[in-house]
Amino acid sequence: MRGAIHFQQAGDHDLEPIRQLLQTCKLPVDDLERNQVVLFLAEHDGVIIACAGLELYPPVALLRSVAVRPAWQGHSVGRKMTQTALDSARTQHIRTVYLLTTTAKRYFARMGFQNVDREHVPKAIADTEEFQSICPSTAAVMKLEL
Repeated sequence: MRGAIHFQQAGDHDLEPIRQLLQTCKLPVDDLERNQVVLFLAEHDGVIIACAGLELYPPVALLRSVAVRPAWQGHSVGRKMTQTALDSARTQHIRTVYLLTTTAKRYFARMGFQNVDREHVPKAIADTEEFQSICPSTAAVMKLEL
């Protein structure tokens, strides 16, 4: 795990390897192309080791598709990947970022995200495929004020 890790916005040619990473991490991929998802990646020696996505609905956004290759988990790559997406959201004048999770509630809480009731989610987020059908209704809903 030597060498530099590069964090950047993904290009169209990165979609298939990102899709494979998400499937490896058991995260949904069905709506990646149907929605306006801006994808970010972390790359090491030419291999995508992490990704994150943002669905932008200014002034809010949905953070989604945060995944890290198992061999890289526990090395702060996920935190840096998430920060890359959040930094991008800030530059696009996003004020609040929401997410849904079934497995990483404590992880995102450590990054400052707070639980929010589903009925307090803005319509733009509540209308996303992720919120409506892809994530189960039991998923935790969290938000972060930027």
